[in-house]
Amino acid sequence: MTIRRSCFSQLARQTKDTDQIRRLLALAAICDDGSRSDAARTGGGTLLIVQDWV
Repeated sequence: MTIRRSCFSQLARQTKDTDQIRRLLALAAICDDGSRSDAARTGGGTLLIVQDWV
């Protein structure tokens, strides 16, 4: 199953929870061929946390 970046971005716009927004945008960055390190910086976490999400 392919999940596109737009799905995560749309969910991020719909939520009010800032922590969830950061996580969704981090996942969107990965789907957009970004590195997991970049996603960790976007999500405000560590690389290990991002690896747990993915």
